[in-house]
Amino acid sequence: MTLNAKIADITRSNAEANFALALKLAESKDINQAMELQSQHARKQMEAFVLRPIAQKVQPGSWMISWKALWMAPPQPSRMAWR
Repeated sequence: MTLNAKIADITRSNAEANFALALKLAESKDINQAMELQSQHARKQMEAFVLRPIAQKVQPGSWMISWKALWMAPPQPSRMAWR
């Protein structure tokens, strides 16, 4: 798949998802329902456009070790000395 085709595919998917959200928001009964719909949409978009591509690039299991090592690493001292 060429870069232009990939960009077009991502743009089309994003536009379709946003249009579907707009239709659901128009049918929402109150602000709480609208906020829940927006949260679900944001979660799905994050998964589709950020998390999935990252997961495809990283081998299964390796991210857990890297994330755990990063999380458990002791804080690094600041390079800037306070005077």
